[in-house]
Amino acid sequence: MAGNDVFKKMIQHIYTNWKAKNFGAIASLYDEKECVGLLCGKGPQKGNQQVLGAYNDFVCDIDNRTVSVDVIEKGGAYLVVVIGKAKPQGMNETANFTHSLLVSVNNNNPCIRADIFSIVEKEQKSTNEDFLKMMQHLYGSWQSQNLNAMGKLYDNGCMGIFGTSAPTQGEEVIKKYGTMKVKFDPSQIVSHALNACGAFLVYSKGVMMLEGQTNPLSFAHILLCNVQGQEPKILLDIFKPVY
Repeated sequence: MAGNDVFKKMIQHIYTNWKAKNFGAIASLYDEKECVGLLCGKGPQKGNQQVLGAYNDFVCDIDNRTVSVDVIEKGGAYLVVVIGKAKPQGMNETANFTHSLLVSVNNNNPCIRADIFSIVEKEQKSTNEDFLKMMQHLYGSWQSQNLNAMGKLYDNGCMGIFGTSAPTQGEEVIKKYGTMKVKFDPSQIVSHALNACGAFLVYSKGVMMLEGQTNPLSFAHILLCNVQGQEPKILLDIFKPVY
């Protein structure tokens, strides 16, 4: 199992060379033919040349001081989530971004299978209605504290990170959600999903209201799913507030 430092170095390497437009230095990190990408709701792209071509066309200055990296793993599949602030070309102020990656590791060398980069404030439209419905069902079950219905969406051995807590597994993932009472605005939920050889990298964003508070809180929710029978099952889950 690769340690978190491997992925933190990978992210720093990507952002440094993205800024320098030195994409040859990061091409080997992406699966040459099978990787898929979705940049700010535009795509998908397939293969490292298309994915990196989209990044080449999108000028964005990452503020490395704000970057946080979370990593969880199941069966050799790593879910890597980066949250921070950036200033895209054409915007006067910095904006929140979420960068979600599905990565495998071979001899301690990461290989990116799927990549979703989102400027949170800019995206208003979902790209996958099936997973949007799944996320709306998940949030409806959470809001009503129907944790049994929520738990049916999860694989028995799922791994999760909730906010800044340590990773949890199985039923403990759902219990973490049960500790927070929330309300959602369904109209503001946006969901993207990429199919990477049968595994789905899912990114969802929206706003929620915590019990007892009056100010809405933005969130990013990133999942790795597969489909068992006709139903999606969540294998990995990272839920983060976005400030």
